[in-house]
Amino acid sequence: HIAIAGTVSARKAVQLTAQIPGRIAYIAGNEGDRFQQGSLLVQIDDTALRAKLDSAIANRDAALAAIRNANMQLNRELRSPQSRASGAAPGGMGMPAMMDQMFSTPMQDSMGLRDRDAERGSDLVARETQVSQATAQQRQAEAQIKEIQASLRDARSIAPFNGVIESVHIEYGDTVQPGQPILNYSETTGYQVL
Repeated sequence: HIAIAGTVSARKAVQLTAQIPGRIAYIAGNEGDRFQQGSLLVQIDDTALRAKLDSAIANRDAALAAIRNANMQLNRELRSPQSRASGAAPGGMGMPAMMDQMFSTPMQDSMGLRDRDAERGSDLVARETQVSQATAQQRQAEAQIKEIQASLRDARSIAPFNGVIESVHIEYGDTVQPGQPILNYSETTGYQVL
């Protein structure tokens, strides 16, 4: 027999800390309770995050609708330019508008009073800009959704392996801040002497 002095401890031990601020909504057990890997140990209230997620999804849906509209306006501009329709008469036989199209507008263009190509280019750029802006809004909404989903994952503390709760540092209803210890969790299948 050899007598040695030391401390027996679990081979694996982790301290779970809060990743987001919030109020503790669920604690799975107390010191000494055993859990399987993947079990939910602690849940921080995520009601506000879920409301933000709903808002971000609505923003994404609105951006997708804006993209569809902007693409439709761009296609219309390519097929039926607004710059050509600016002198159209509101109804009737359209004789004044036809005269403008045949004589007045080409004269203005040739005299340098009006540049139809510049107008057409400007209209196309405006429509393309609308498509780009709507696409950027959609990407921004997608990024917000991913960020909120990550925070929702951080609202839950999951058992990283089969083990036991060593100590609980919080109570139900406590408000926690990021980095604050929640509980100590360790594996009980193997021990080491330090």
